[in-house]
Amino acid sequence: MVTNTNKIIVEVSHRISGFFEIVDKKNGISINNPEKIGSRGAGFNVSGVGETVISYEKLEKEEESRCTICINEEKLDKEAETTYFIFDYIRAIRE
Repeated sequence: MVTNTNKIIVEVSHRISGFFEIVDKKNGISINNPEKIGSRGAGFNVSGVGETVISYEKLEKEEESRCTICINEEKLDKEAETTYFIFDYIRAIRE
């Protein structure tokens, strides 16, 4: 296993929305591709920012991808449903 860990840090502006609707259907049919799912709503930006840290390692061919999700330093993994869904989705299309 390669011990070189790469890290990306992204600051994301917070957003407050007064009205919000997930758009996950088109003509009454569920959209399965998360890249096509969107939202509809009104909102405004505030000056606060959140920080997202992504660390990754290049795996050897036989190593399986894995994902650990922490929010405010608490390990959540599958409890962070949206992030874990995207990880599983990307892993599935790459296999």
